[in-house]
Amino acid sequence: MTITRQIVFISLLFLSTCLLFGQNKDSHQKSSTSKWSTPINISNTPNDSENCSFVVGEDEFIHIVWTERDYDASFHSKIFYSKSDDAMLWTDPLQLSDTLFNYSPEIALDSSGQPHIMWYTSPLGYTLYRYYDGKDWSPIDTIPDENSAMKFPKIGFDSSNRLHLFMLRPTNEETYLGHMIRENGEWSPQFLLSQIHQKAGAADFLFDGNEIHLTYQMRHDTIVNHTIFYRHFDGKDWSGAFIVDYHNLNSNRPSIARDINNNLHISWRQQVVEFPPEANIFFTSYEDYEWIEPDVVSPLTSADKPSISFDSENQCHILWLVDYWSISSIYYAKGNYGNWSEPENITSLFPLEEVYDLRSTIKNDRLHLVVQNSEDYKGEIFYTYKDLVTSVENEQDHSLNYNLRFNGIYPNPVNSESTISFSLGKSSLVEISLYDITGRKVMTIIKRHFMKGTHSRKFDVSDLASGIYLVKISSKAEVQVKKIIVLK
Repeated sequence: MTITRQIVFISLLFLSTCLLFGQNKDSHQKSSTSKWSTPINISNTPNDSENCSFVVGEDEFIHIVWTERDYDASFHSKIFYSKSDDAMLWTDPLQLSDTLFNYSPEIALDSSGQPHIMWYTSPLGYTLYRYYDGKDWSPIDTIPDENSAMKFPKIGFDSSNRLHLFMLRPTNEETYLGHMIRENGEWSPQFLLSQIHQKAGAADFLFDGNEIHLTYQMRHDTIVNHTIFYRHFDGKDWSGAFIVDYHNLNSNRPSIARDINNNLHISWRQQVVEFPPEANIFFTSYEDYEWIEPDVVSPLTSADKPSISFDSENQCHILWLVDYWSISSIYYAKGNYGNWSEPENITSLFPLEEVYDLRSTIKNDRLHLVVQNSEDYKGEIFYTYKDLVTSVENEQDHSLNYNLRFNGIYPNPVNSESTISFSLGKSSLVEISLYDITGRKVMTIIKRHFMKGTHSRKFDVSDLASGIYLVKISSKAEVQVKKIIVLK
């Protein structure tokens, strides 16, 4: 690039930056709370659909699996899979199982965005595995026979593309929680996370590179109450078990999430009245190397099955069920430790009366929710989403249409990982690139099609030298630029 072209390029970029900062001078923080989308019936079959699991890819396509039970055919149950595109059009359900009794499928995406699915089959309790290689589905594989009596698998990939499997292994006296790793096509021996005379239960986990943060419920066979535990995997070895809840009450159904500062948080159901069963949703955070005193999110009801996740502004979003054993309702709240919104009943969104289960996650500031009803032996799987739009806007332009809005970069200055937030007024091809002060493109952060709404993208500057850089984001309609400072 010649000196003249460099000067012109830099001048244009800095002019764009100055104009953007000038526009925001008189702006103030405004929150726009979007509505939930119209729920879509994913299963939509005459049989009983249940035990769903879903995951959202980096391309924002949604992959979902579930069990379909046929009560007219001796309770035969099959595993089905479907996938959405960026227009929220879903593929026809695809049957993945070939045996008669299949349950509790779980799904995860590898580093290429391809789905891997596990489930267990009765009466022997084998755990089965199948994946898509980009062209075809693999044959069904059985997890090694010596670990046959396994149920309720949970799976996920670490940053080295190793597949991790957690499962419950019931025996006559104990229920073990086990962990296995699949690498280069081979499964490791099973490592037992719970010990003799212990009964493990529901578990949840998340990855931090090759590390794993795991939470699960467990009780000793001499104690009725379950307790919530936490363990950490450093990529090679497991830590000891740490108690998260010290109240000696019946605590179960834990859900774990990480905020944008990589702080850990756990939510769970805690039963405080034995009969009739009354429970709260509790929430705690990991601070100064310990789990702090739990915070109460919900009023005292028959609360159950919390699911938590964080948006790009560090707001925690919690969904849970109430009156699980009768006619259940779905409740939603957001906030953070000690400061929660009033719980909102969102059951009326769905054409159903009895809710059996829910799952949720946040991807690029979109809250995804999958709900399963169970009514007259004909359960159905519904999907909805809610865009979590919070951005700095010019008050005079708040009601105007827009094509592209560059919401910000945080943290800024940065020394490792930062996040870009932007909003689209309509679906568009978007390219985000990083330039140095000479106008040389340092990296293309992402280039692909995005749907209408607010999105965020993380990128790593660990390999860059300290200095001033420019982030350029362009859609089909316009280009916007912001400055970022890298400090080492």
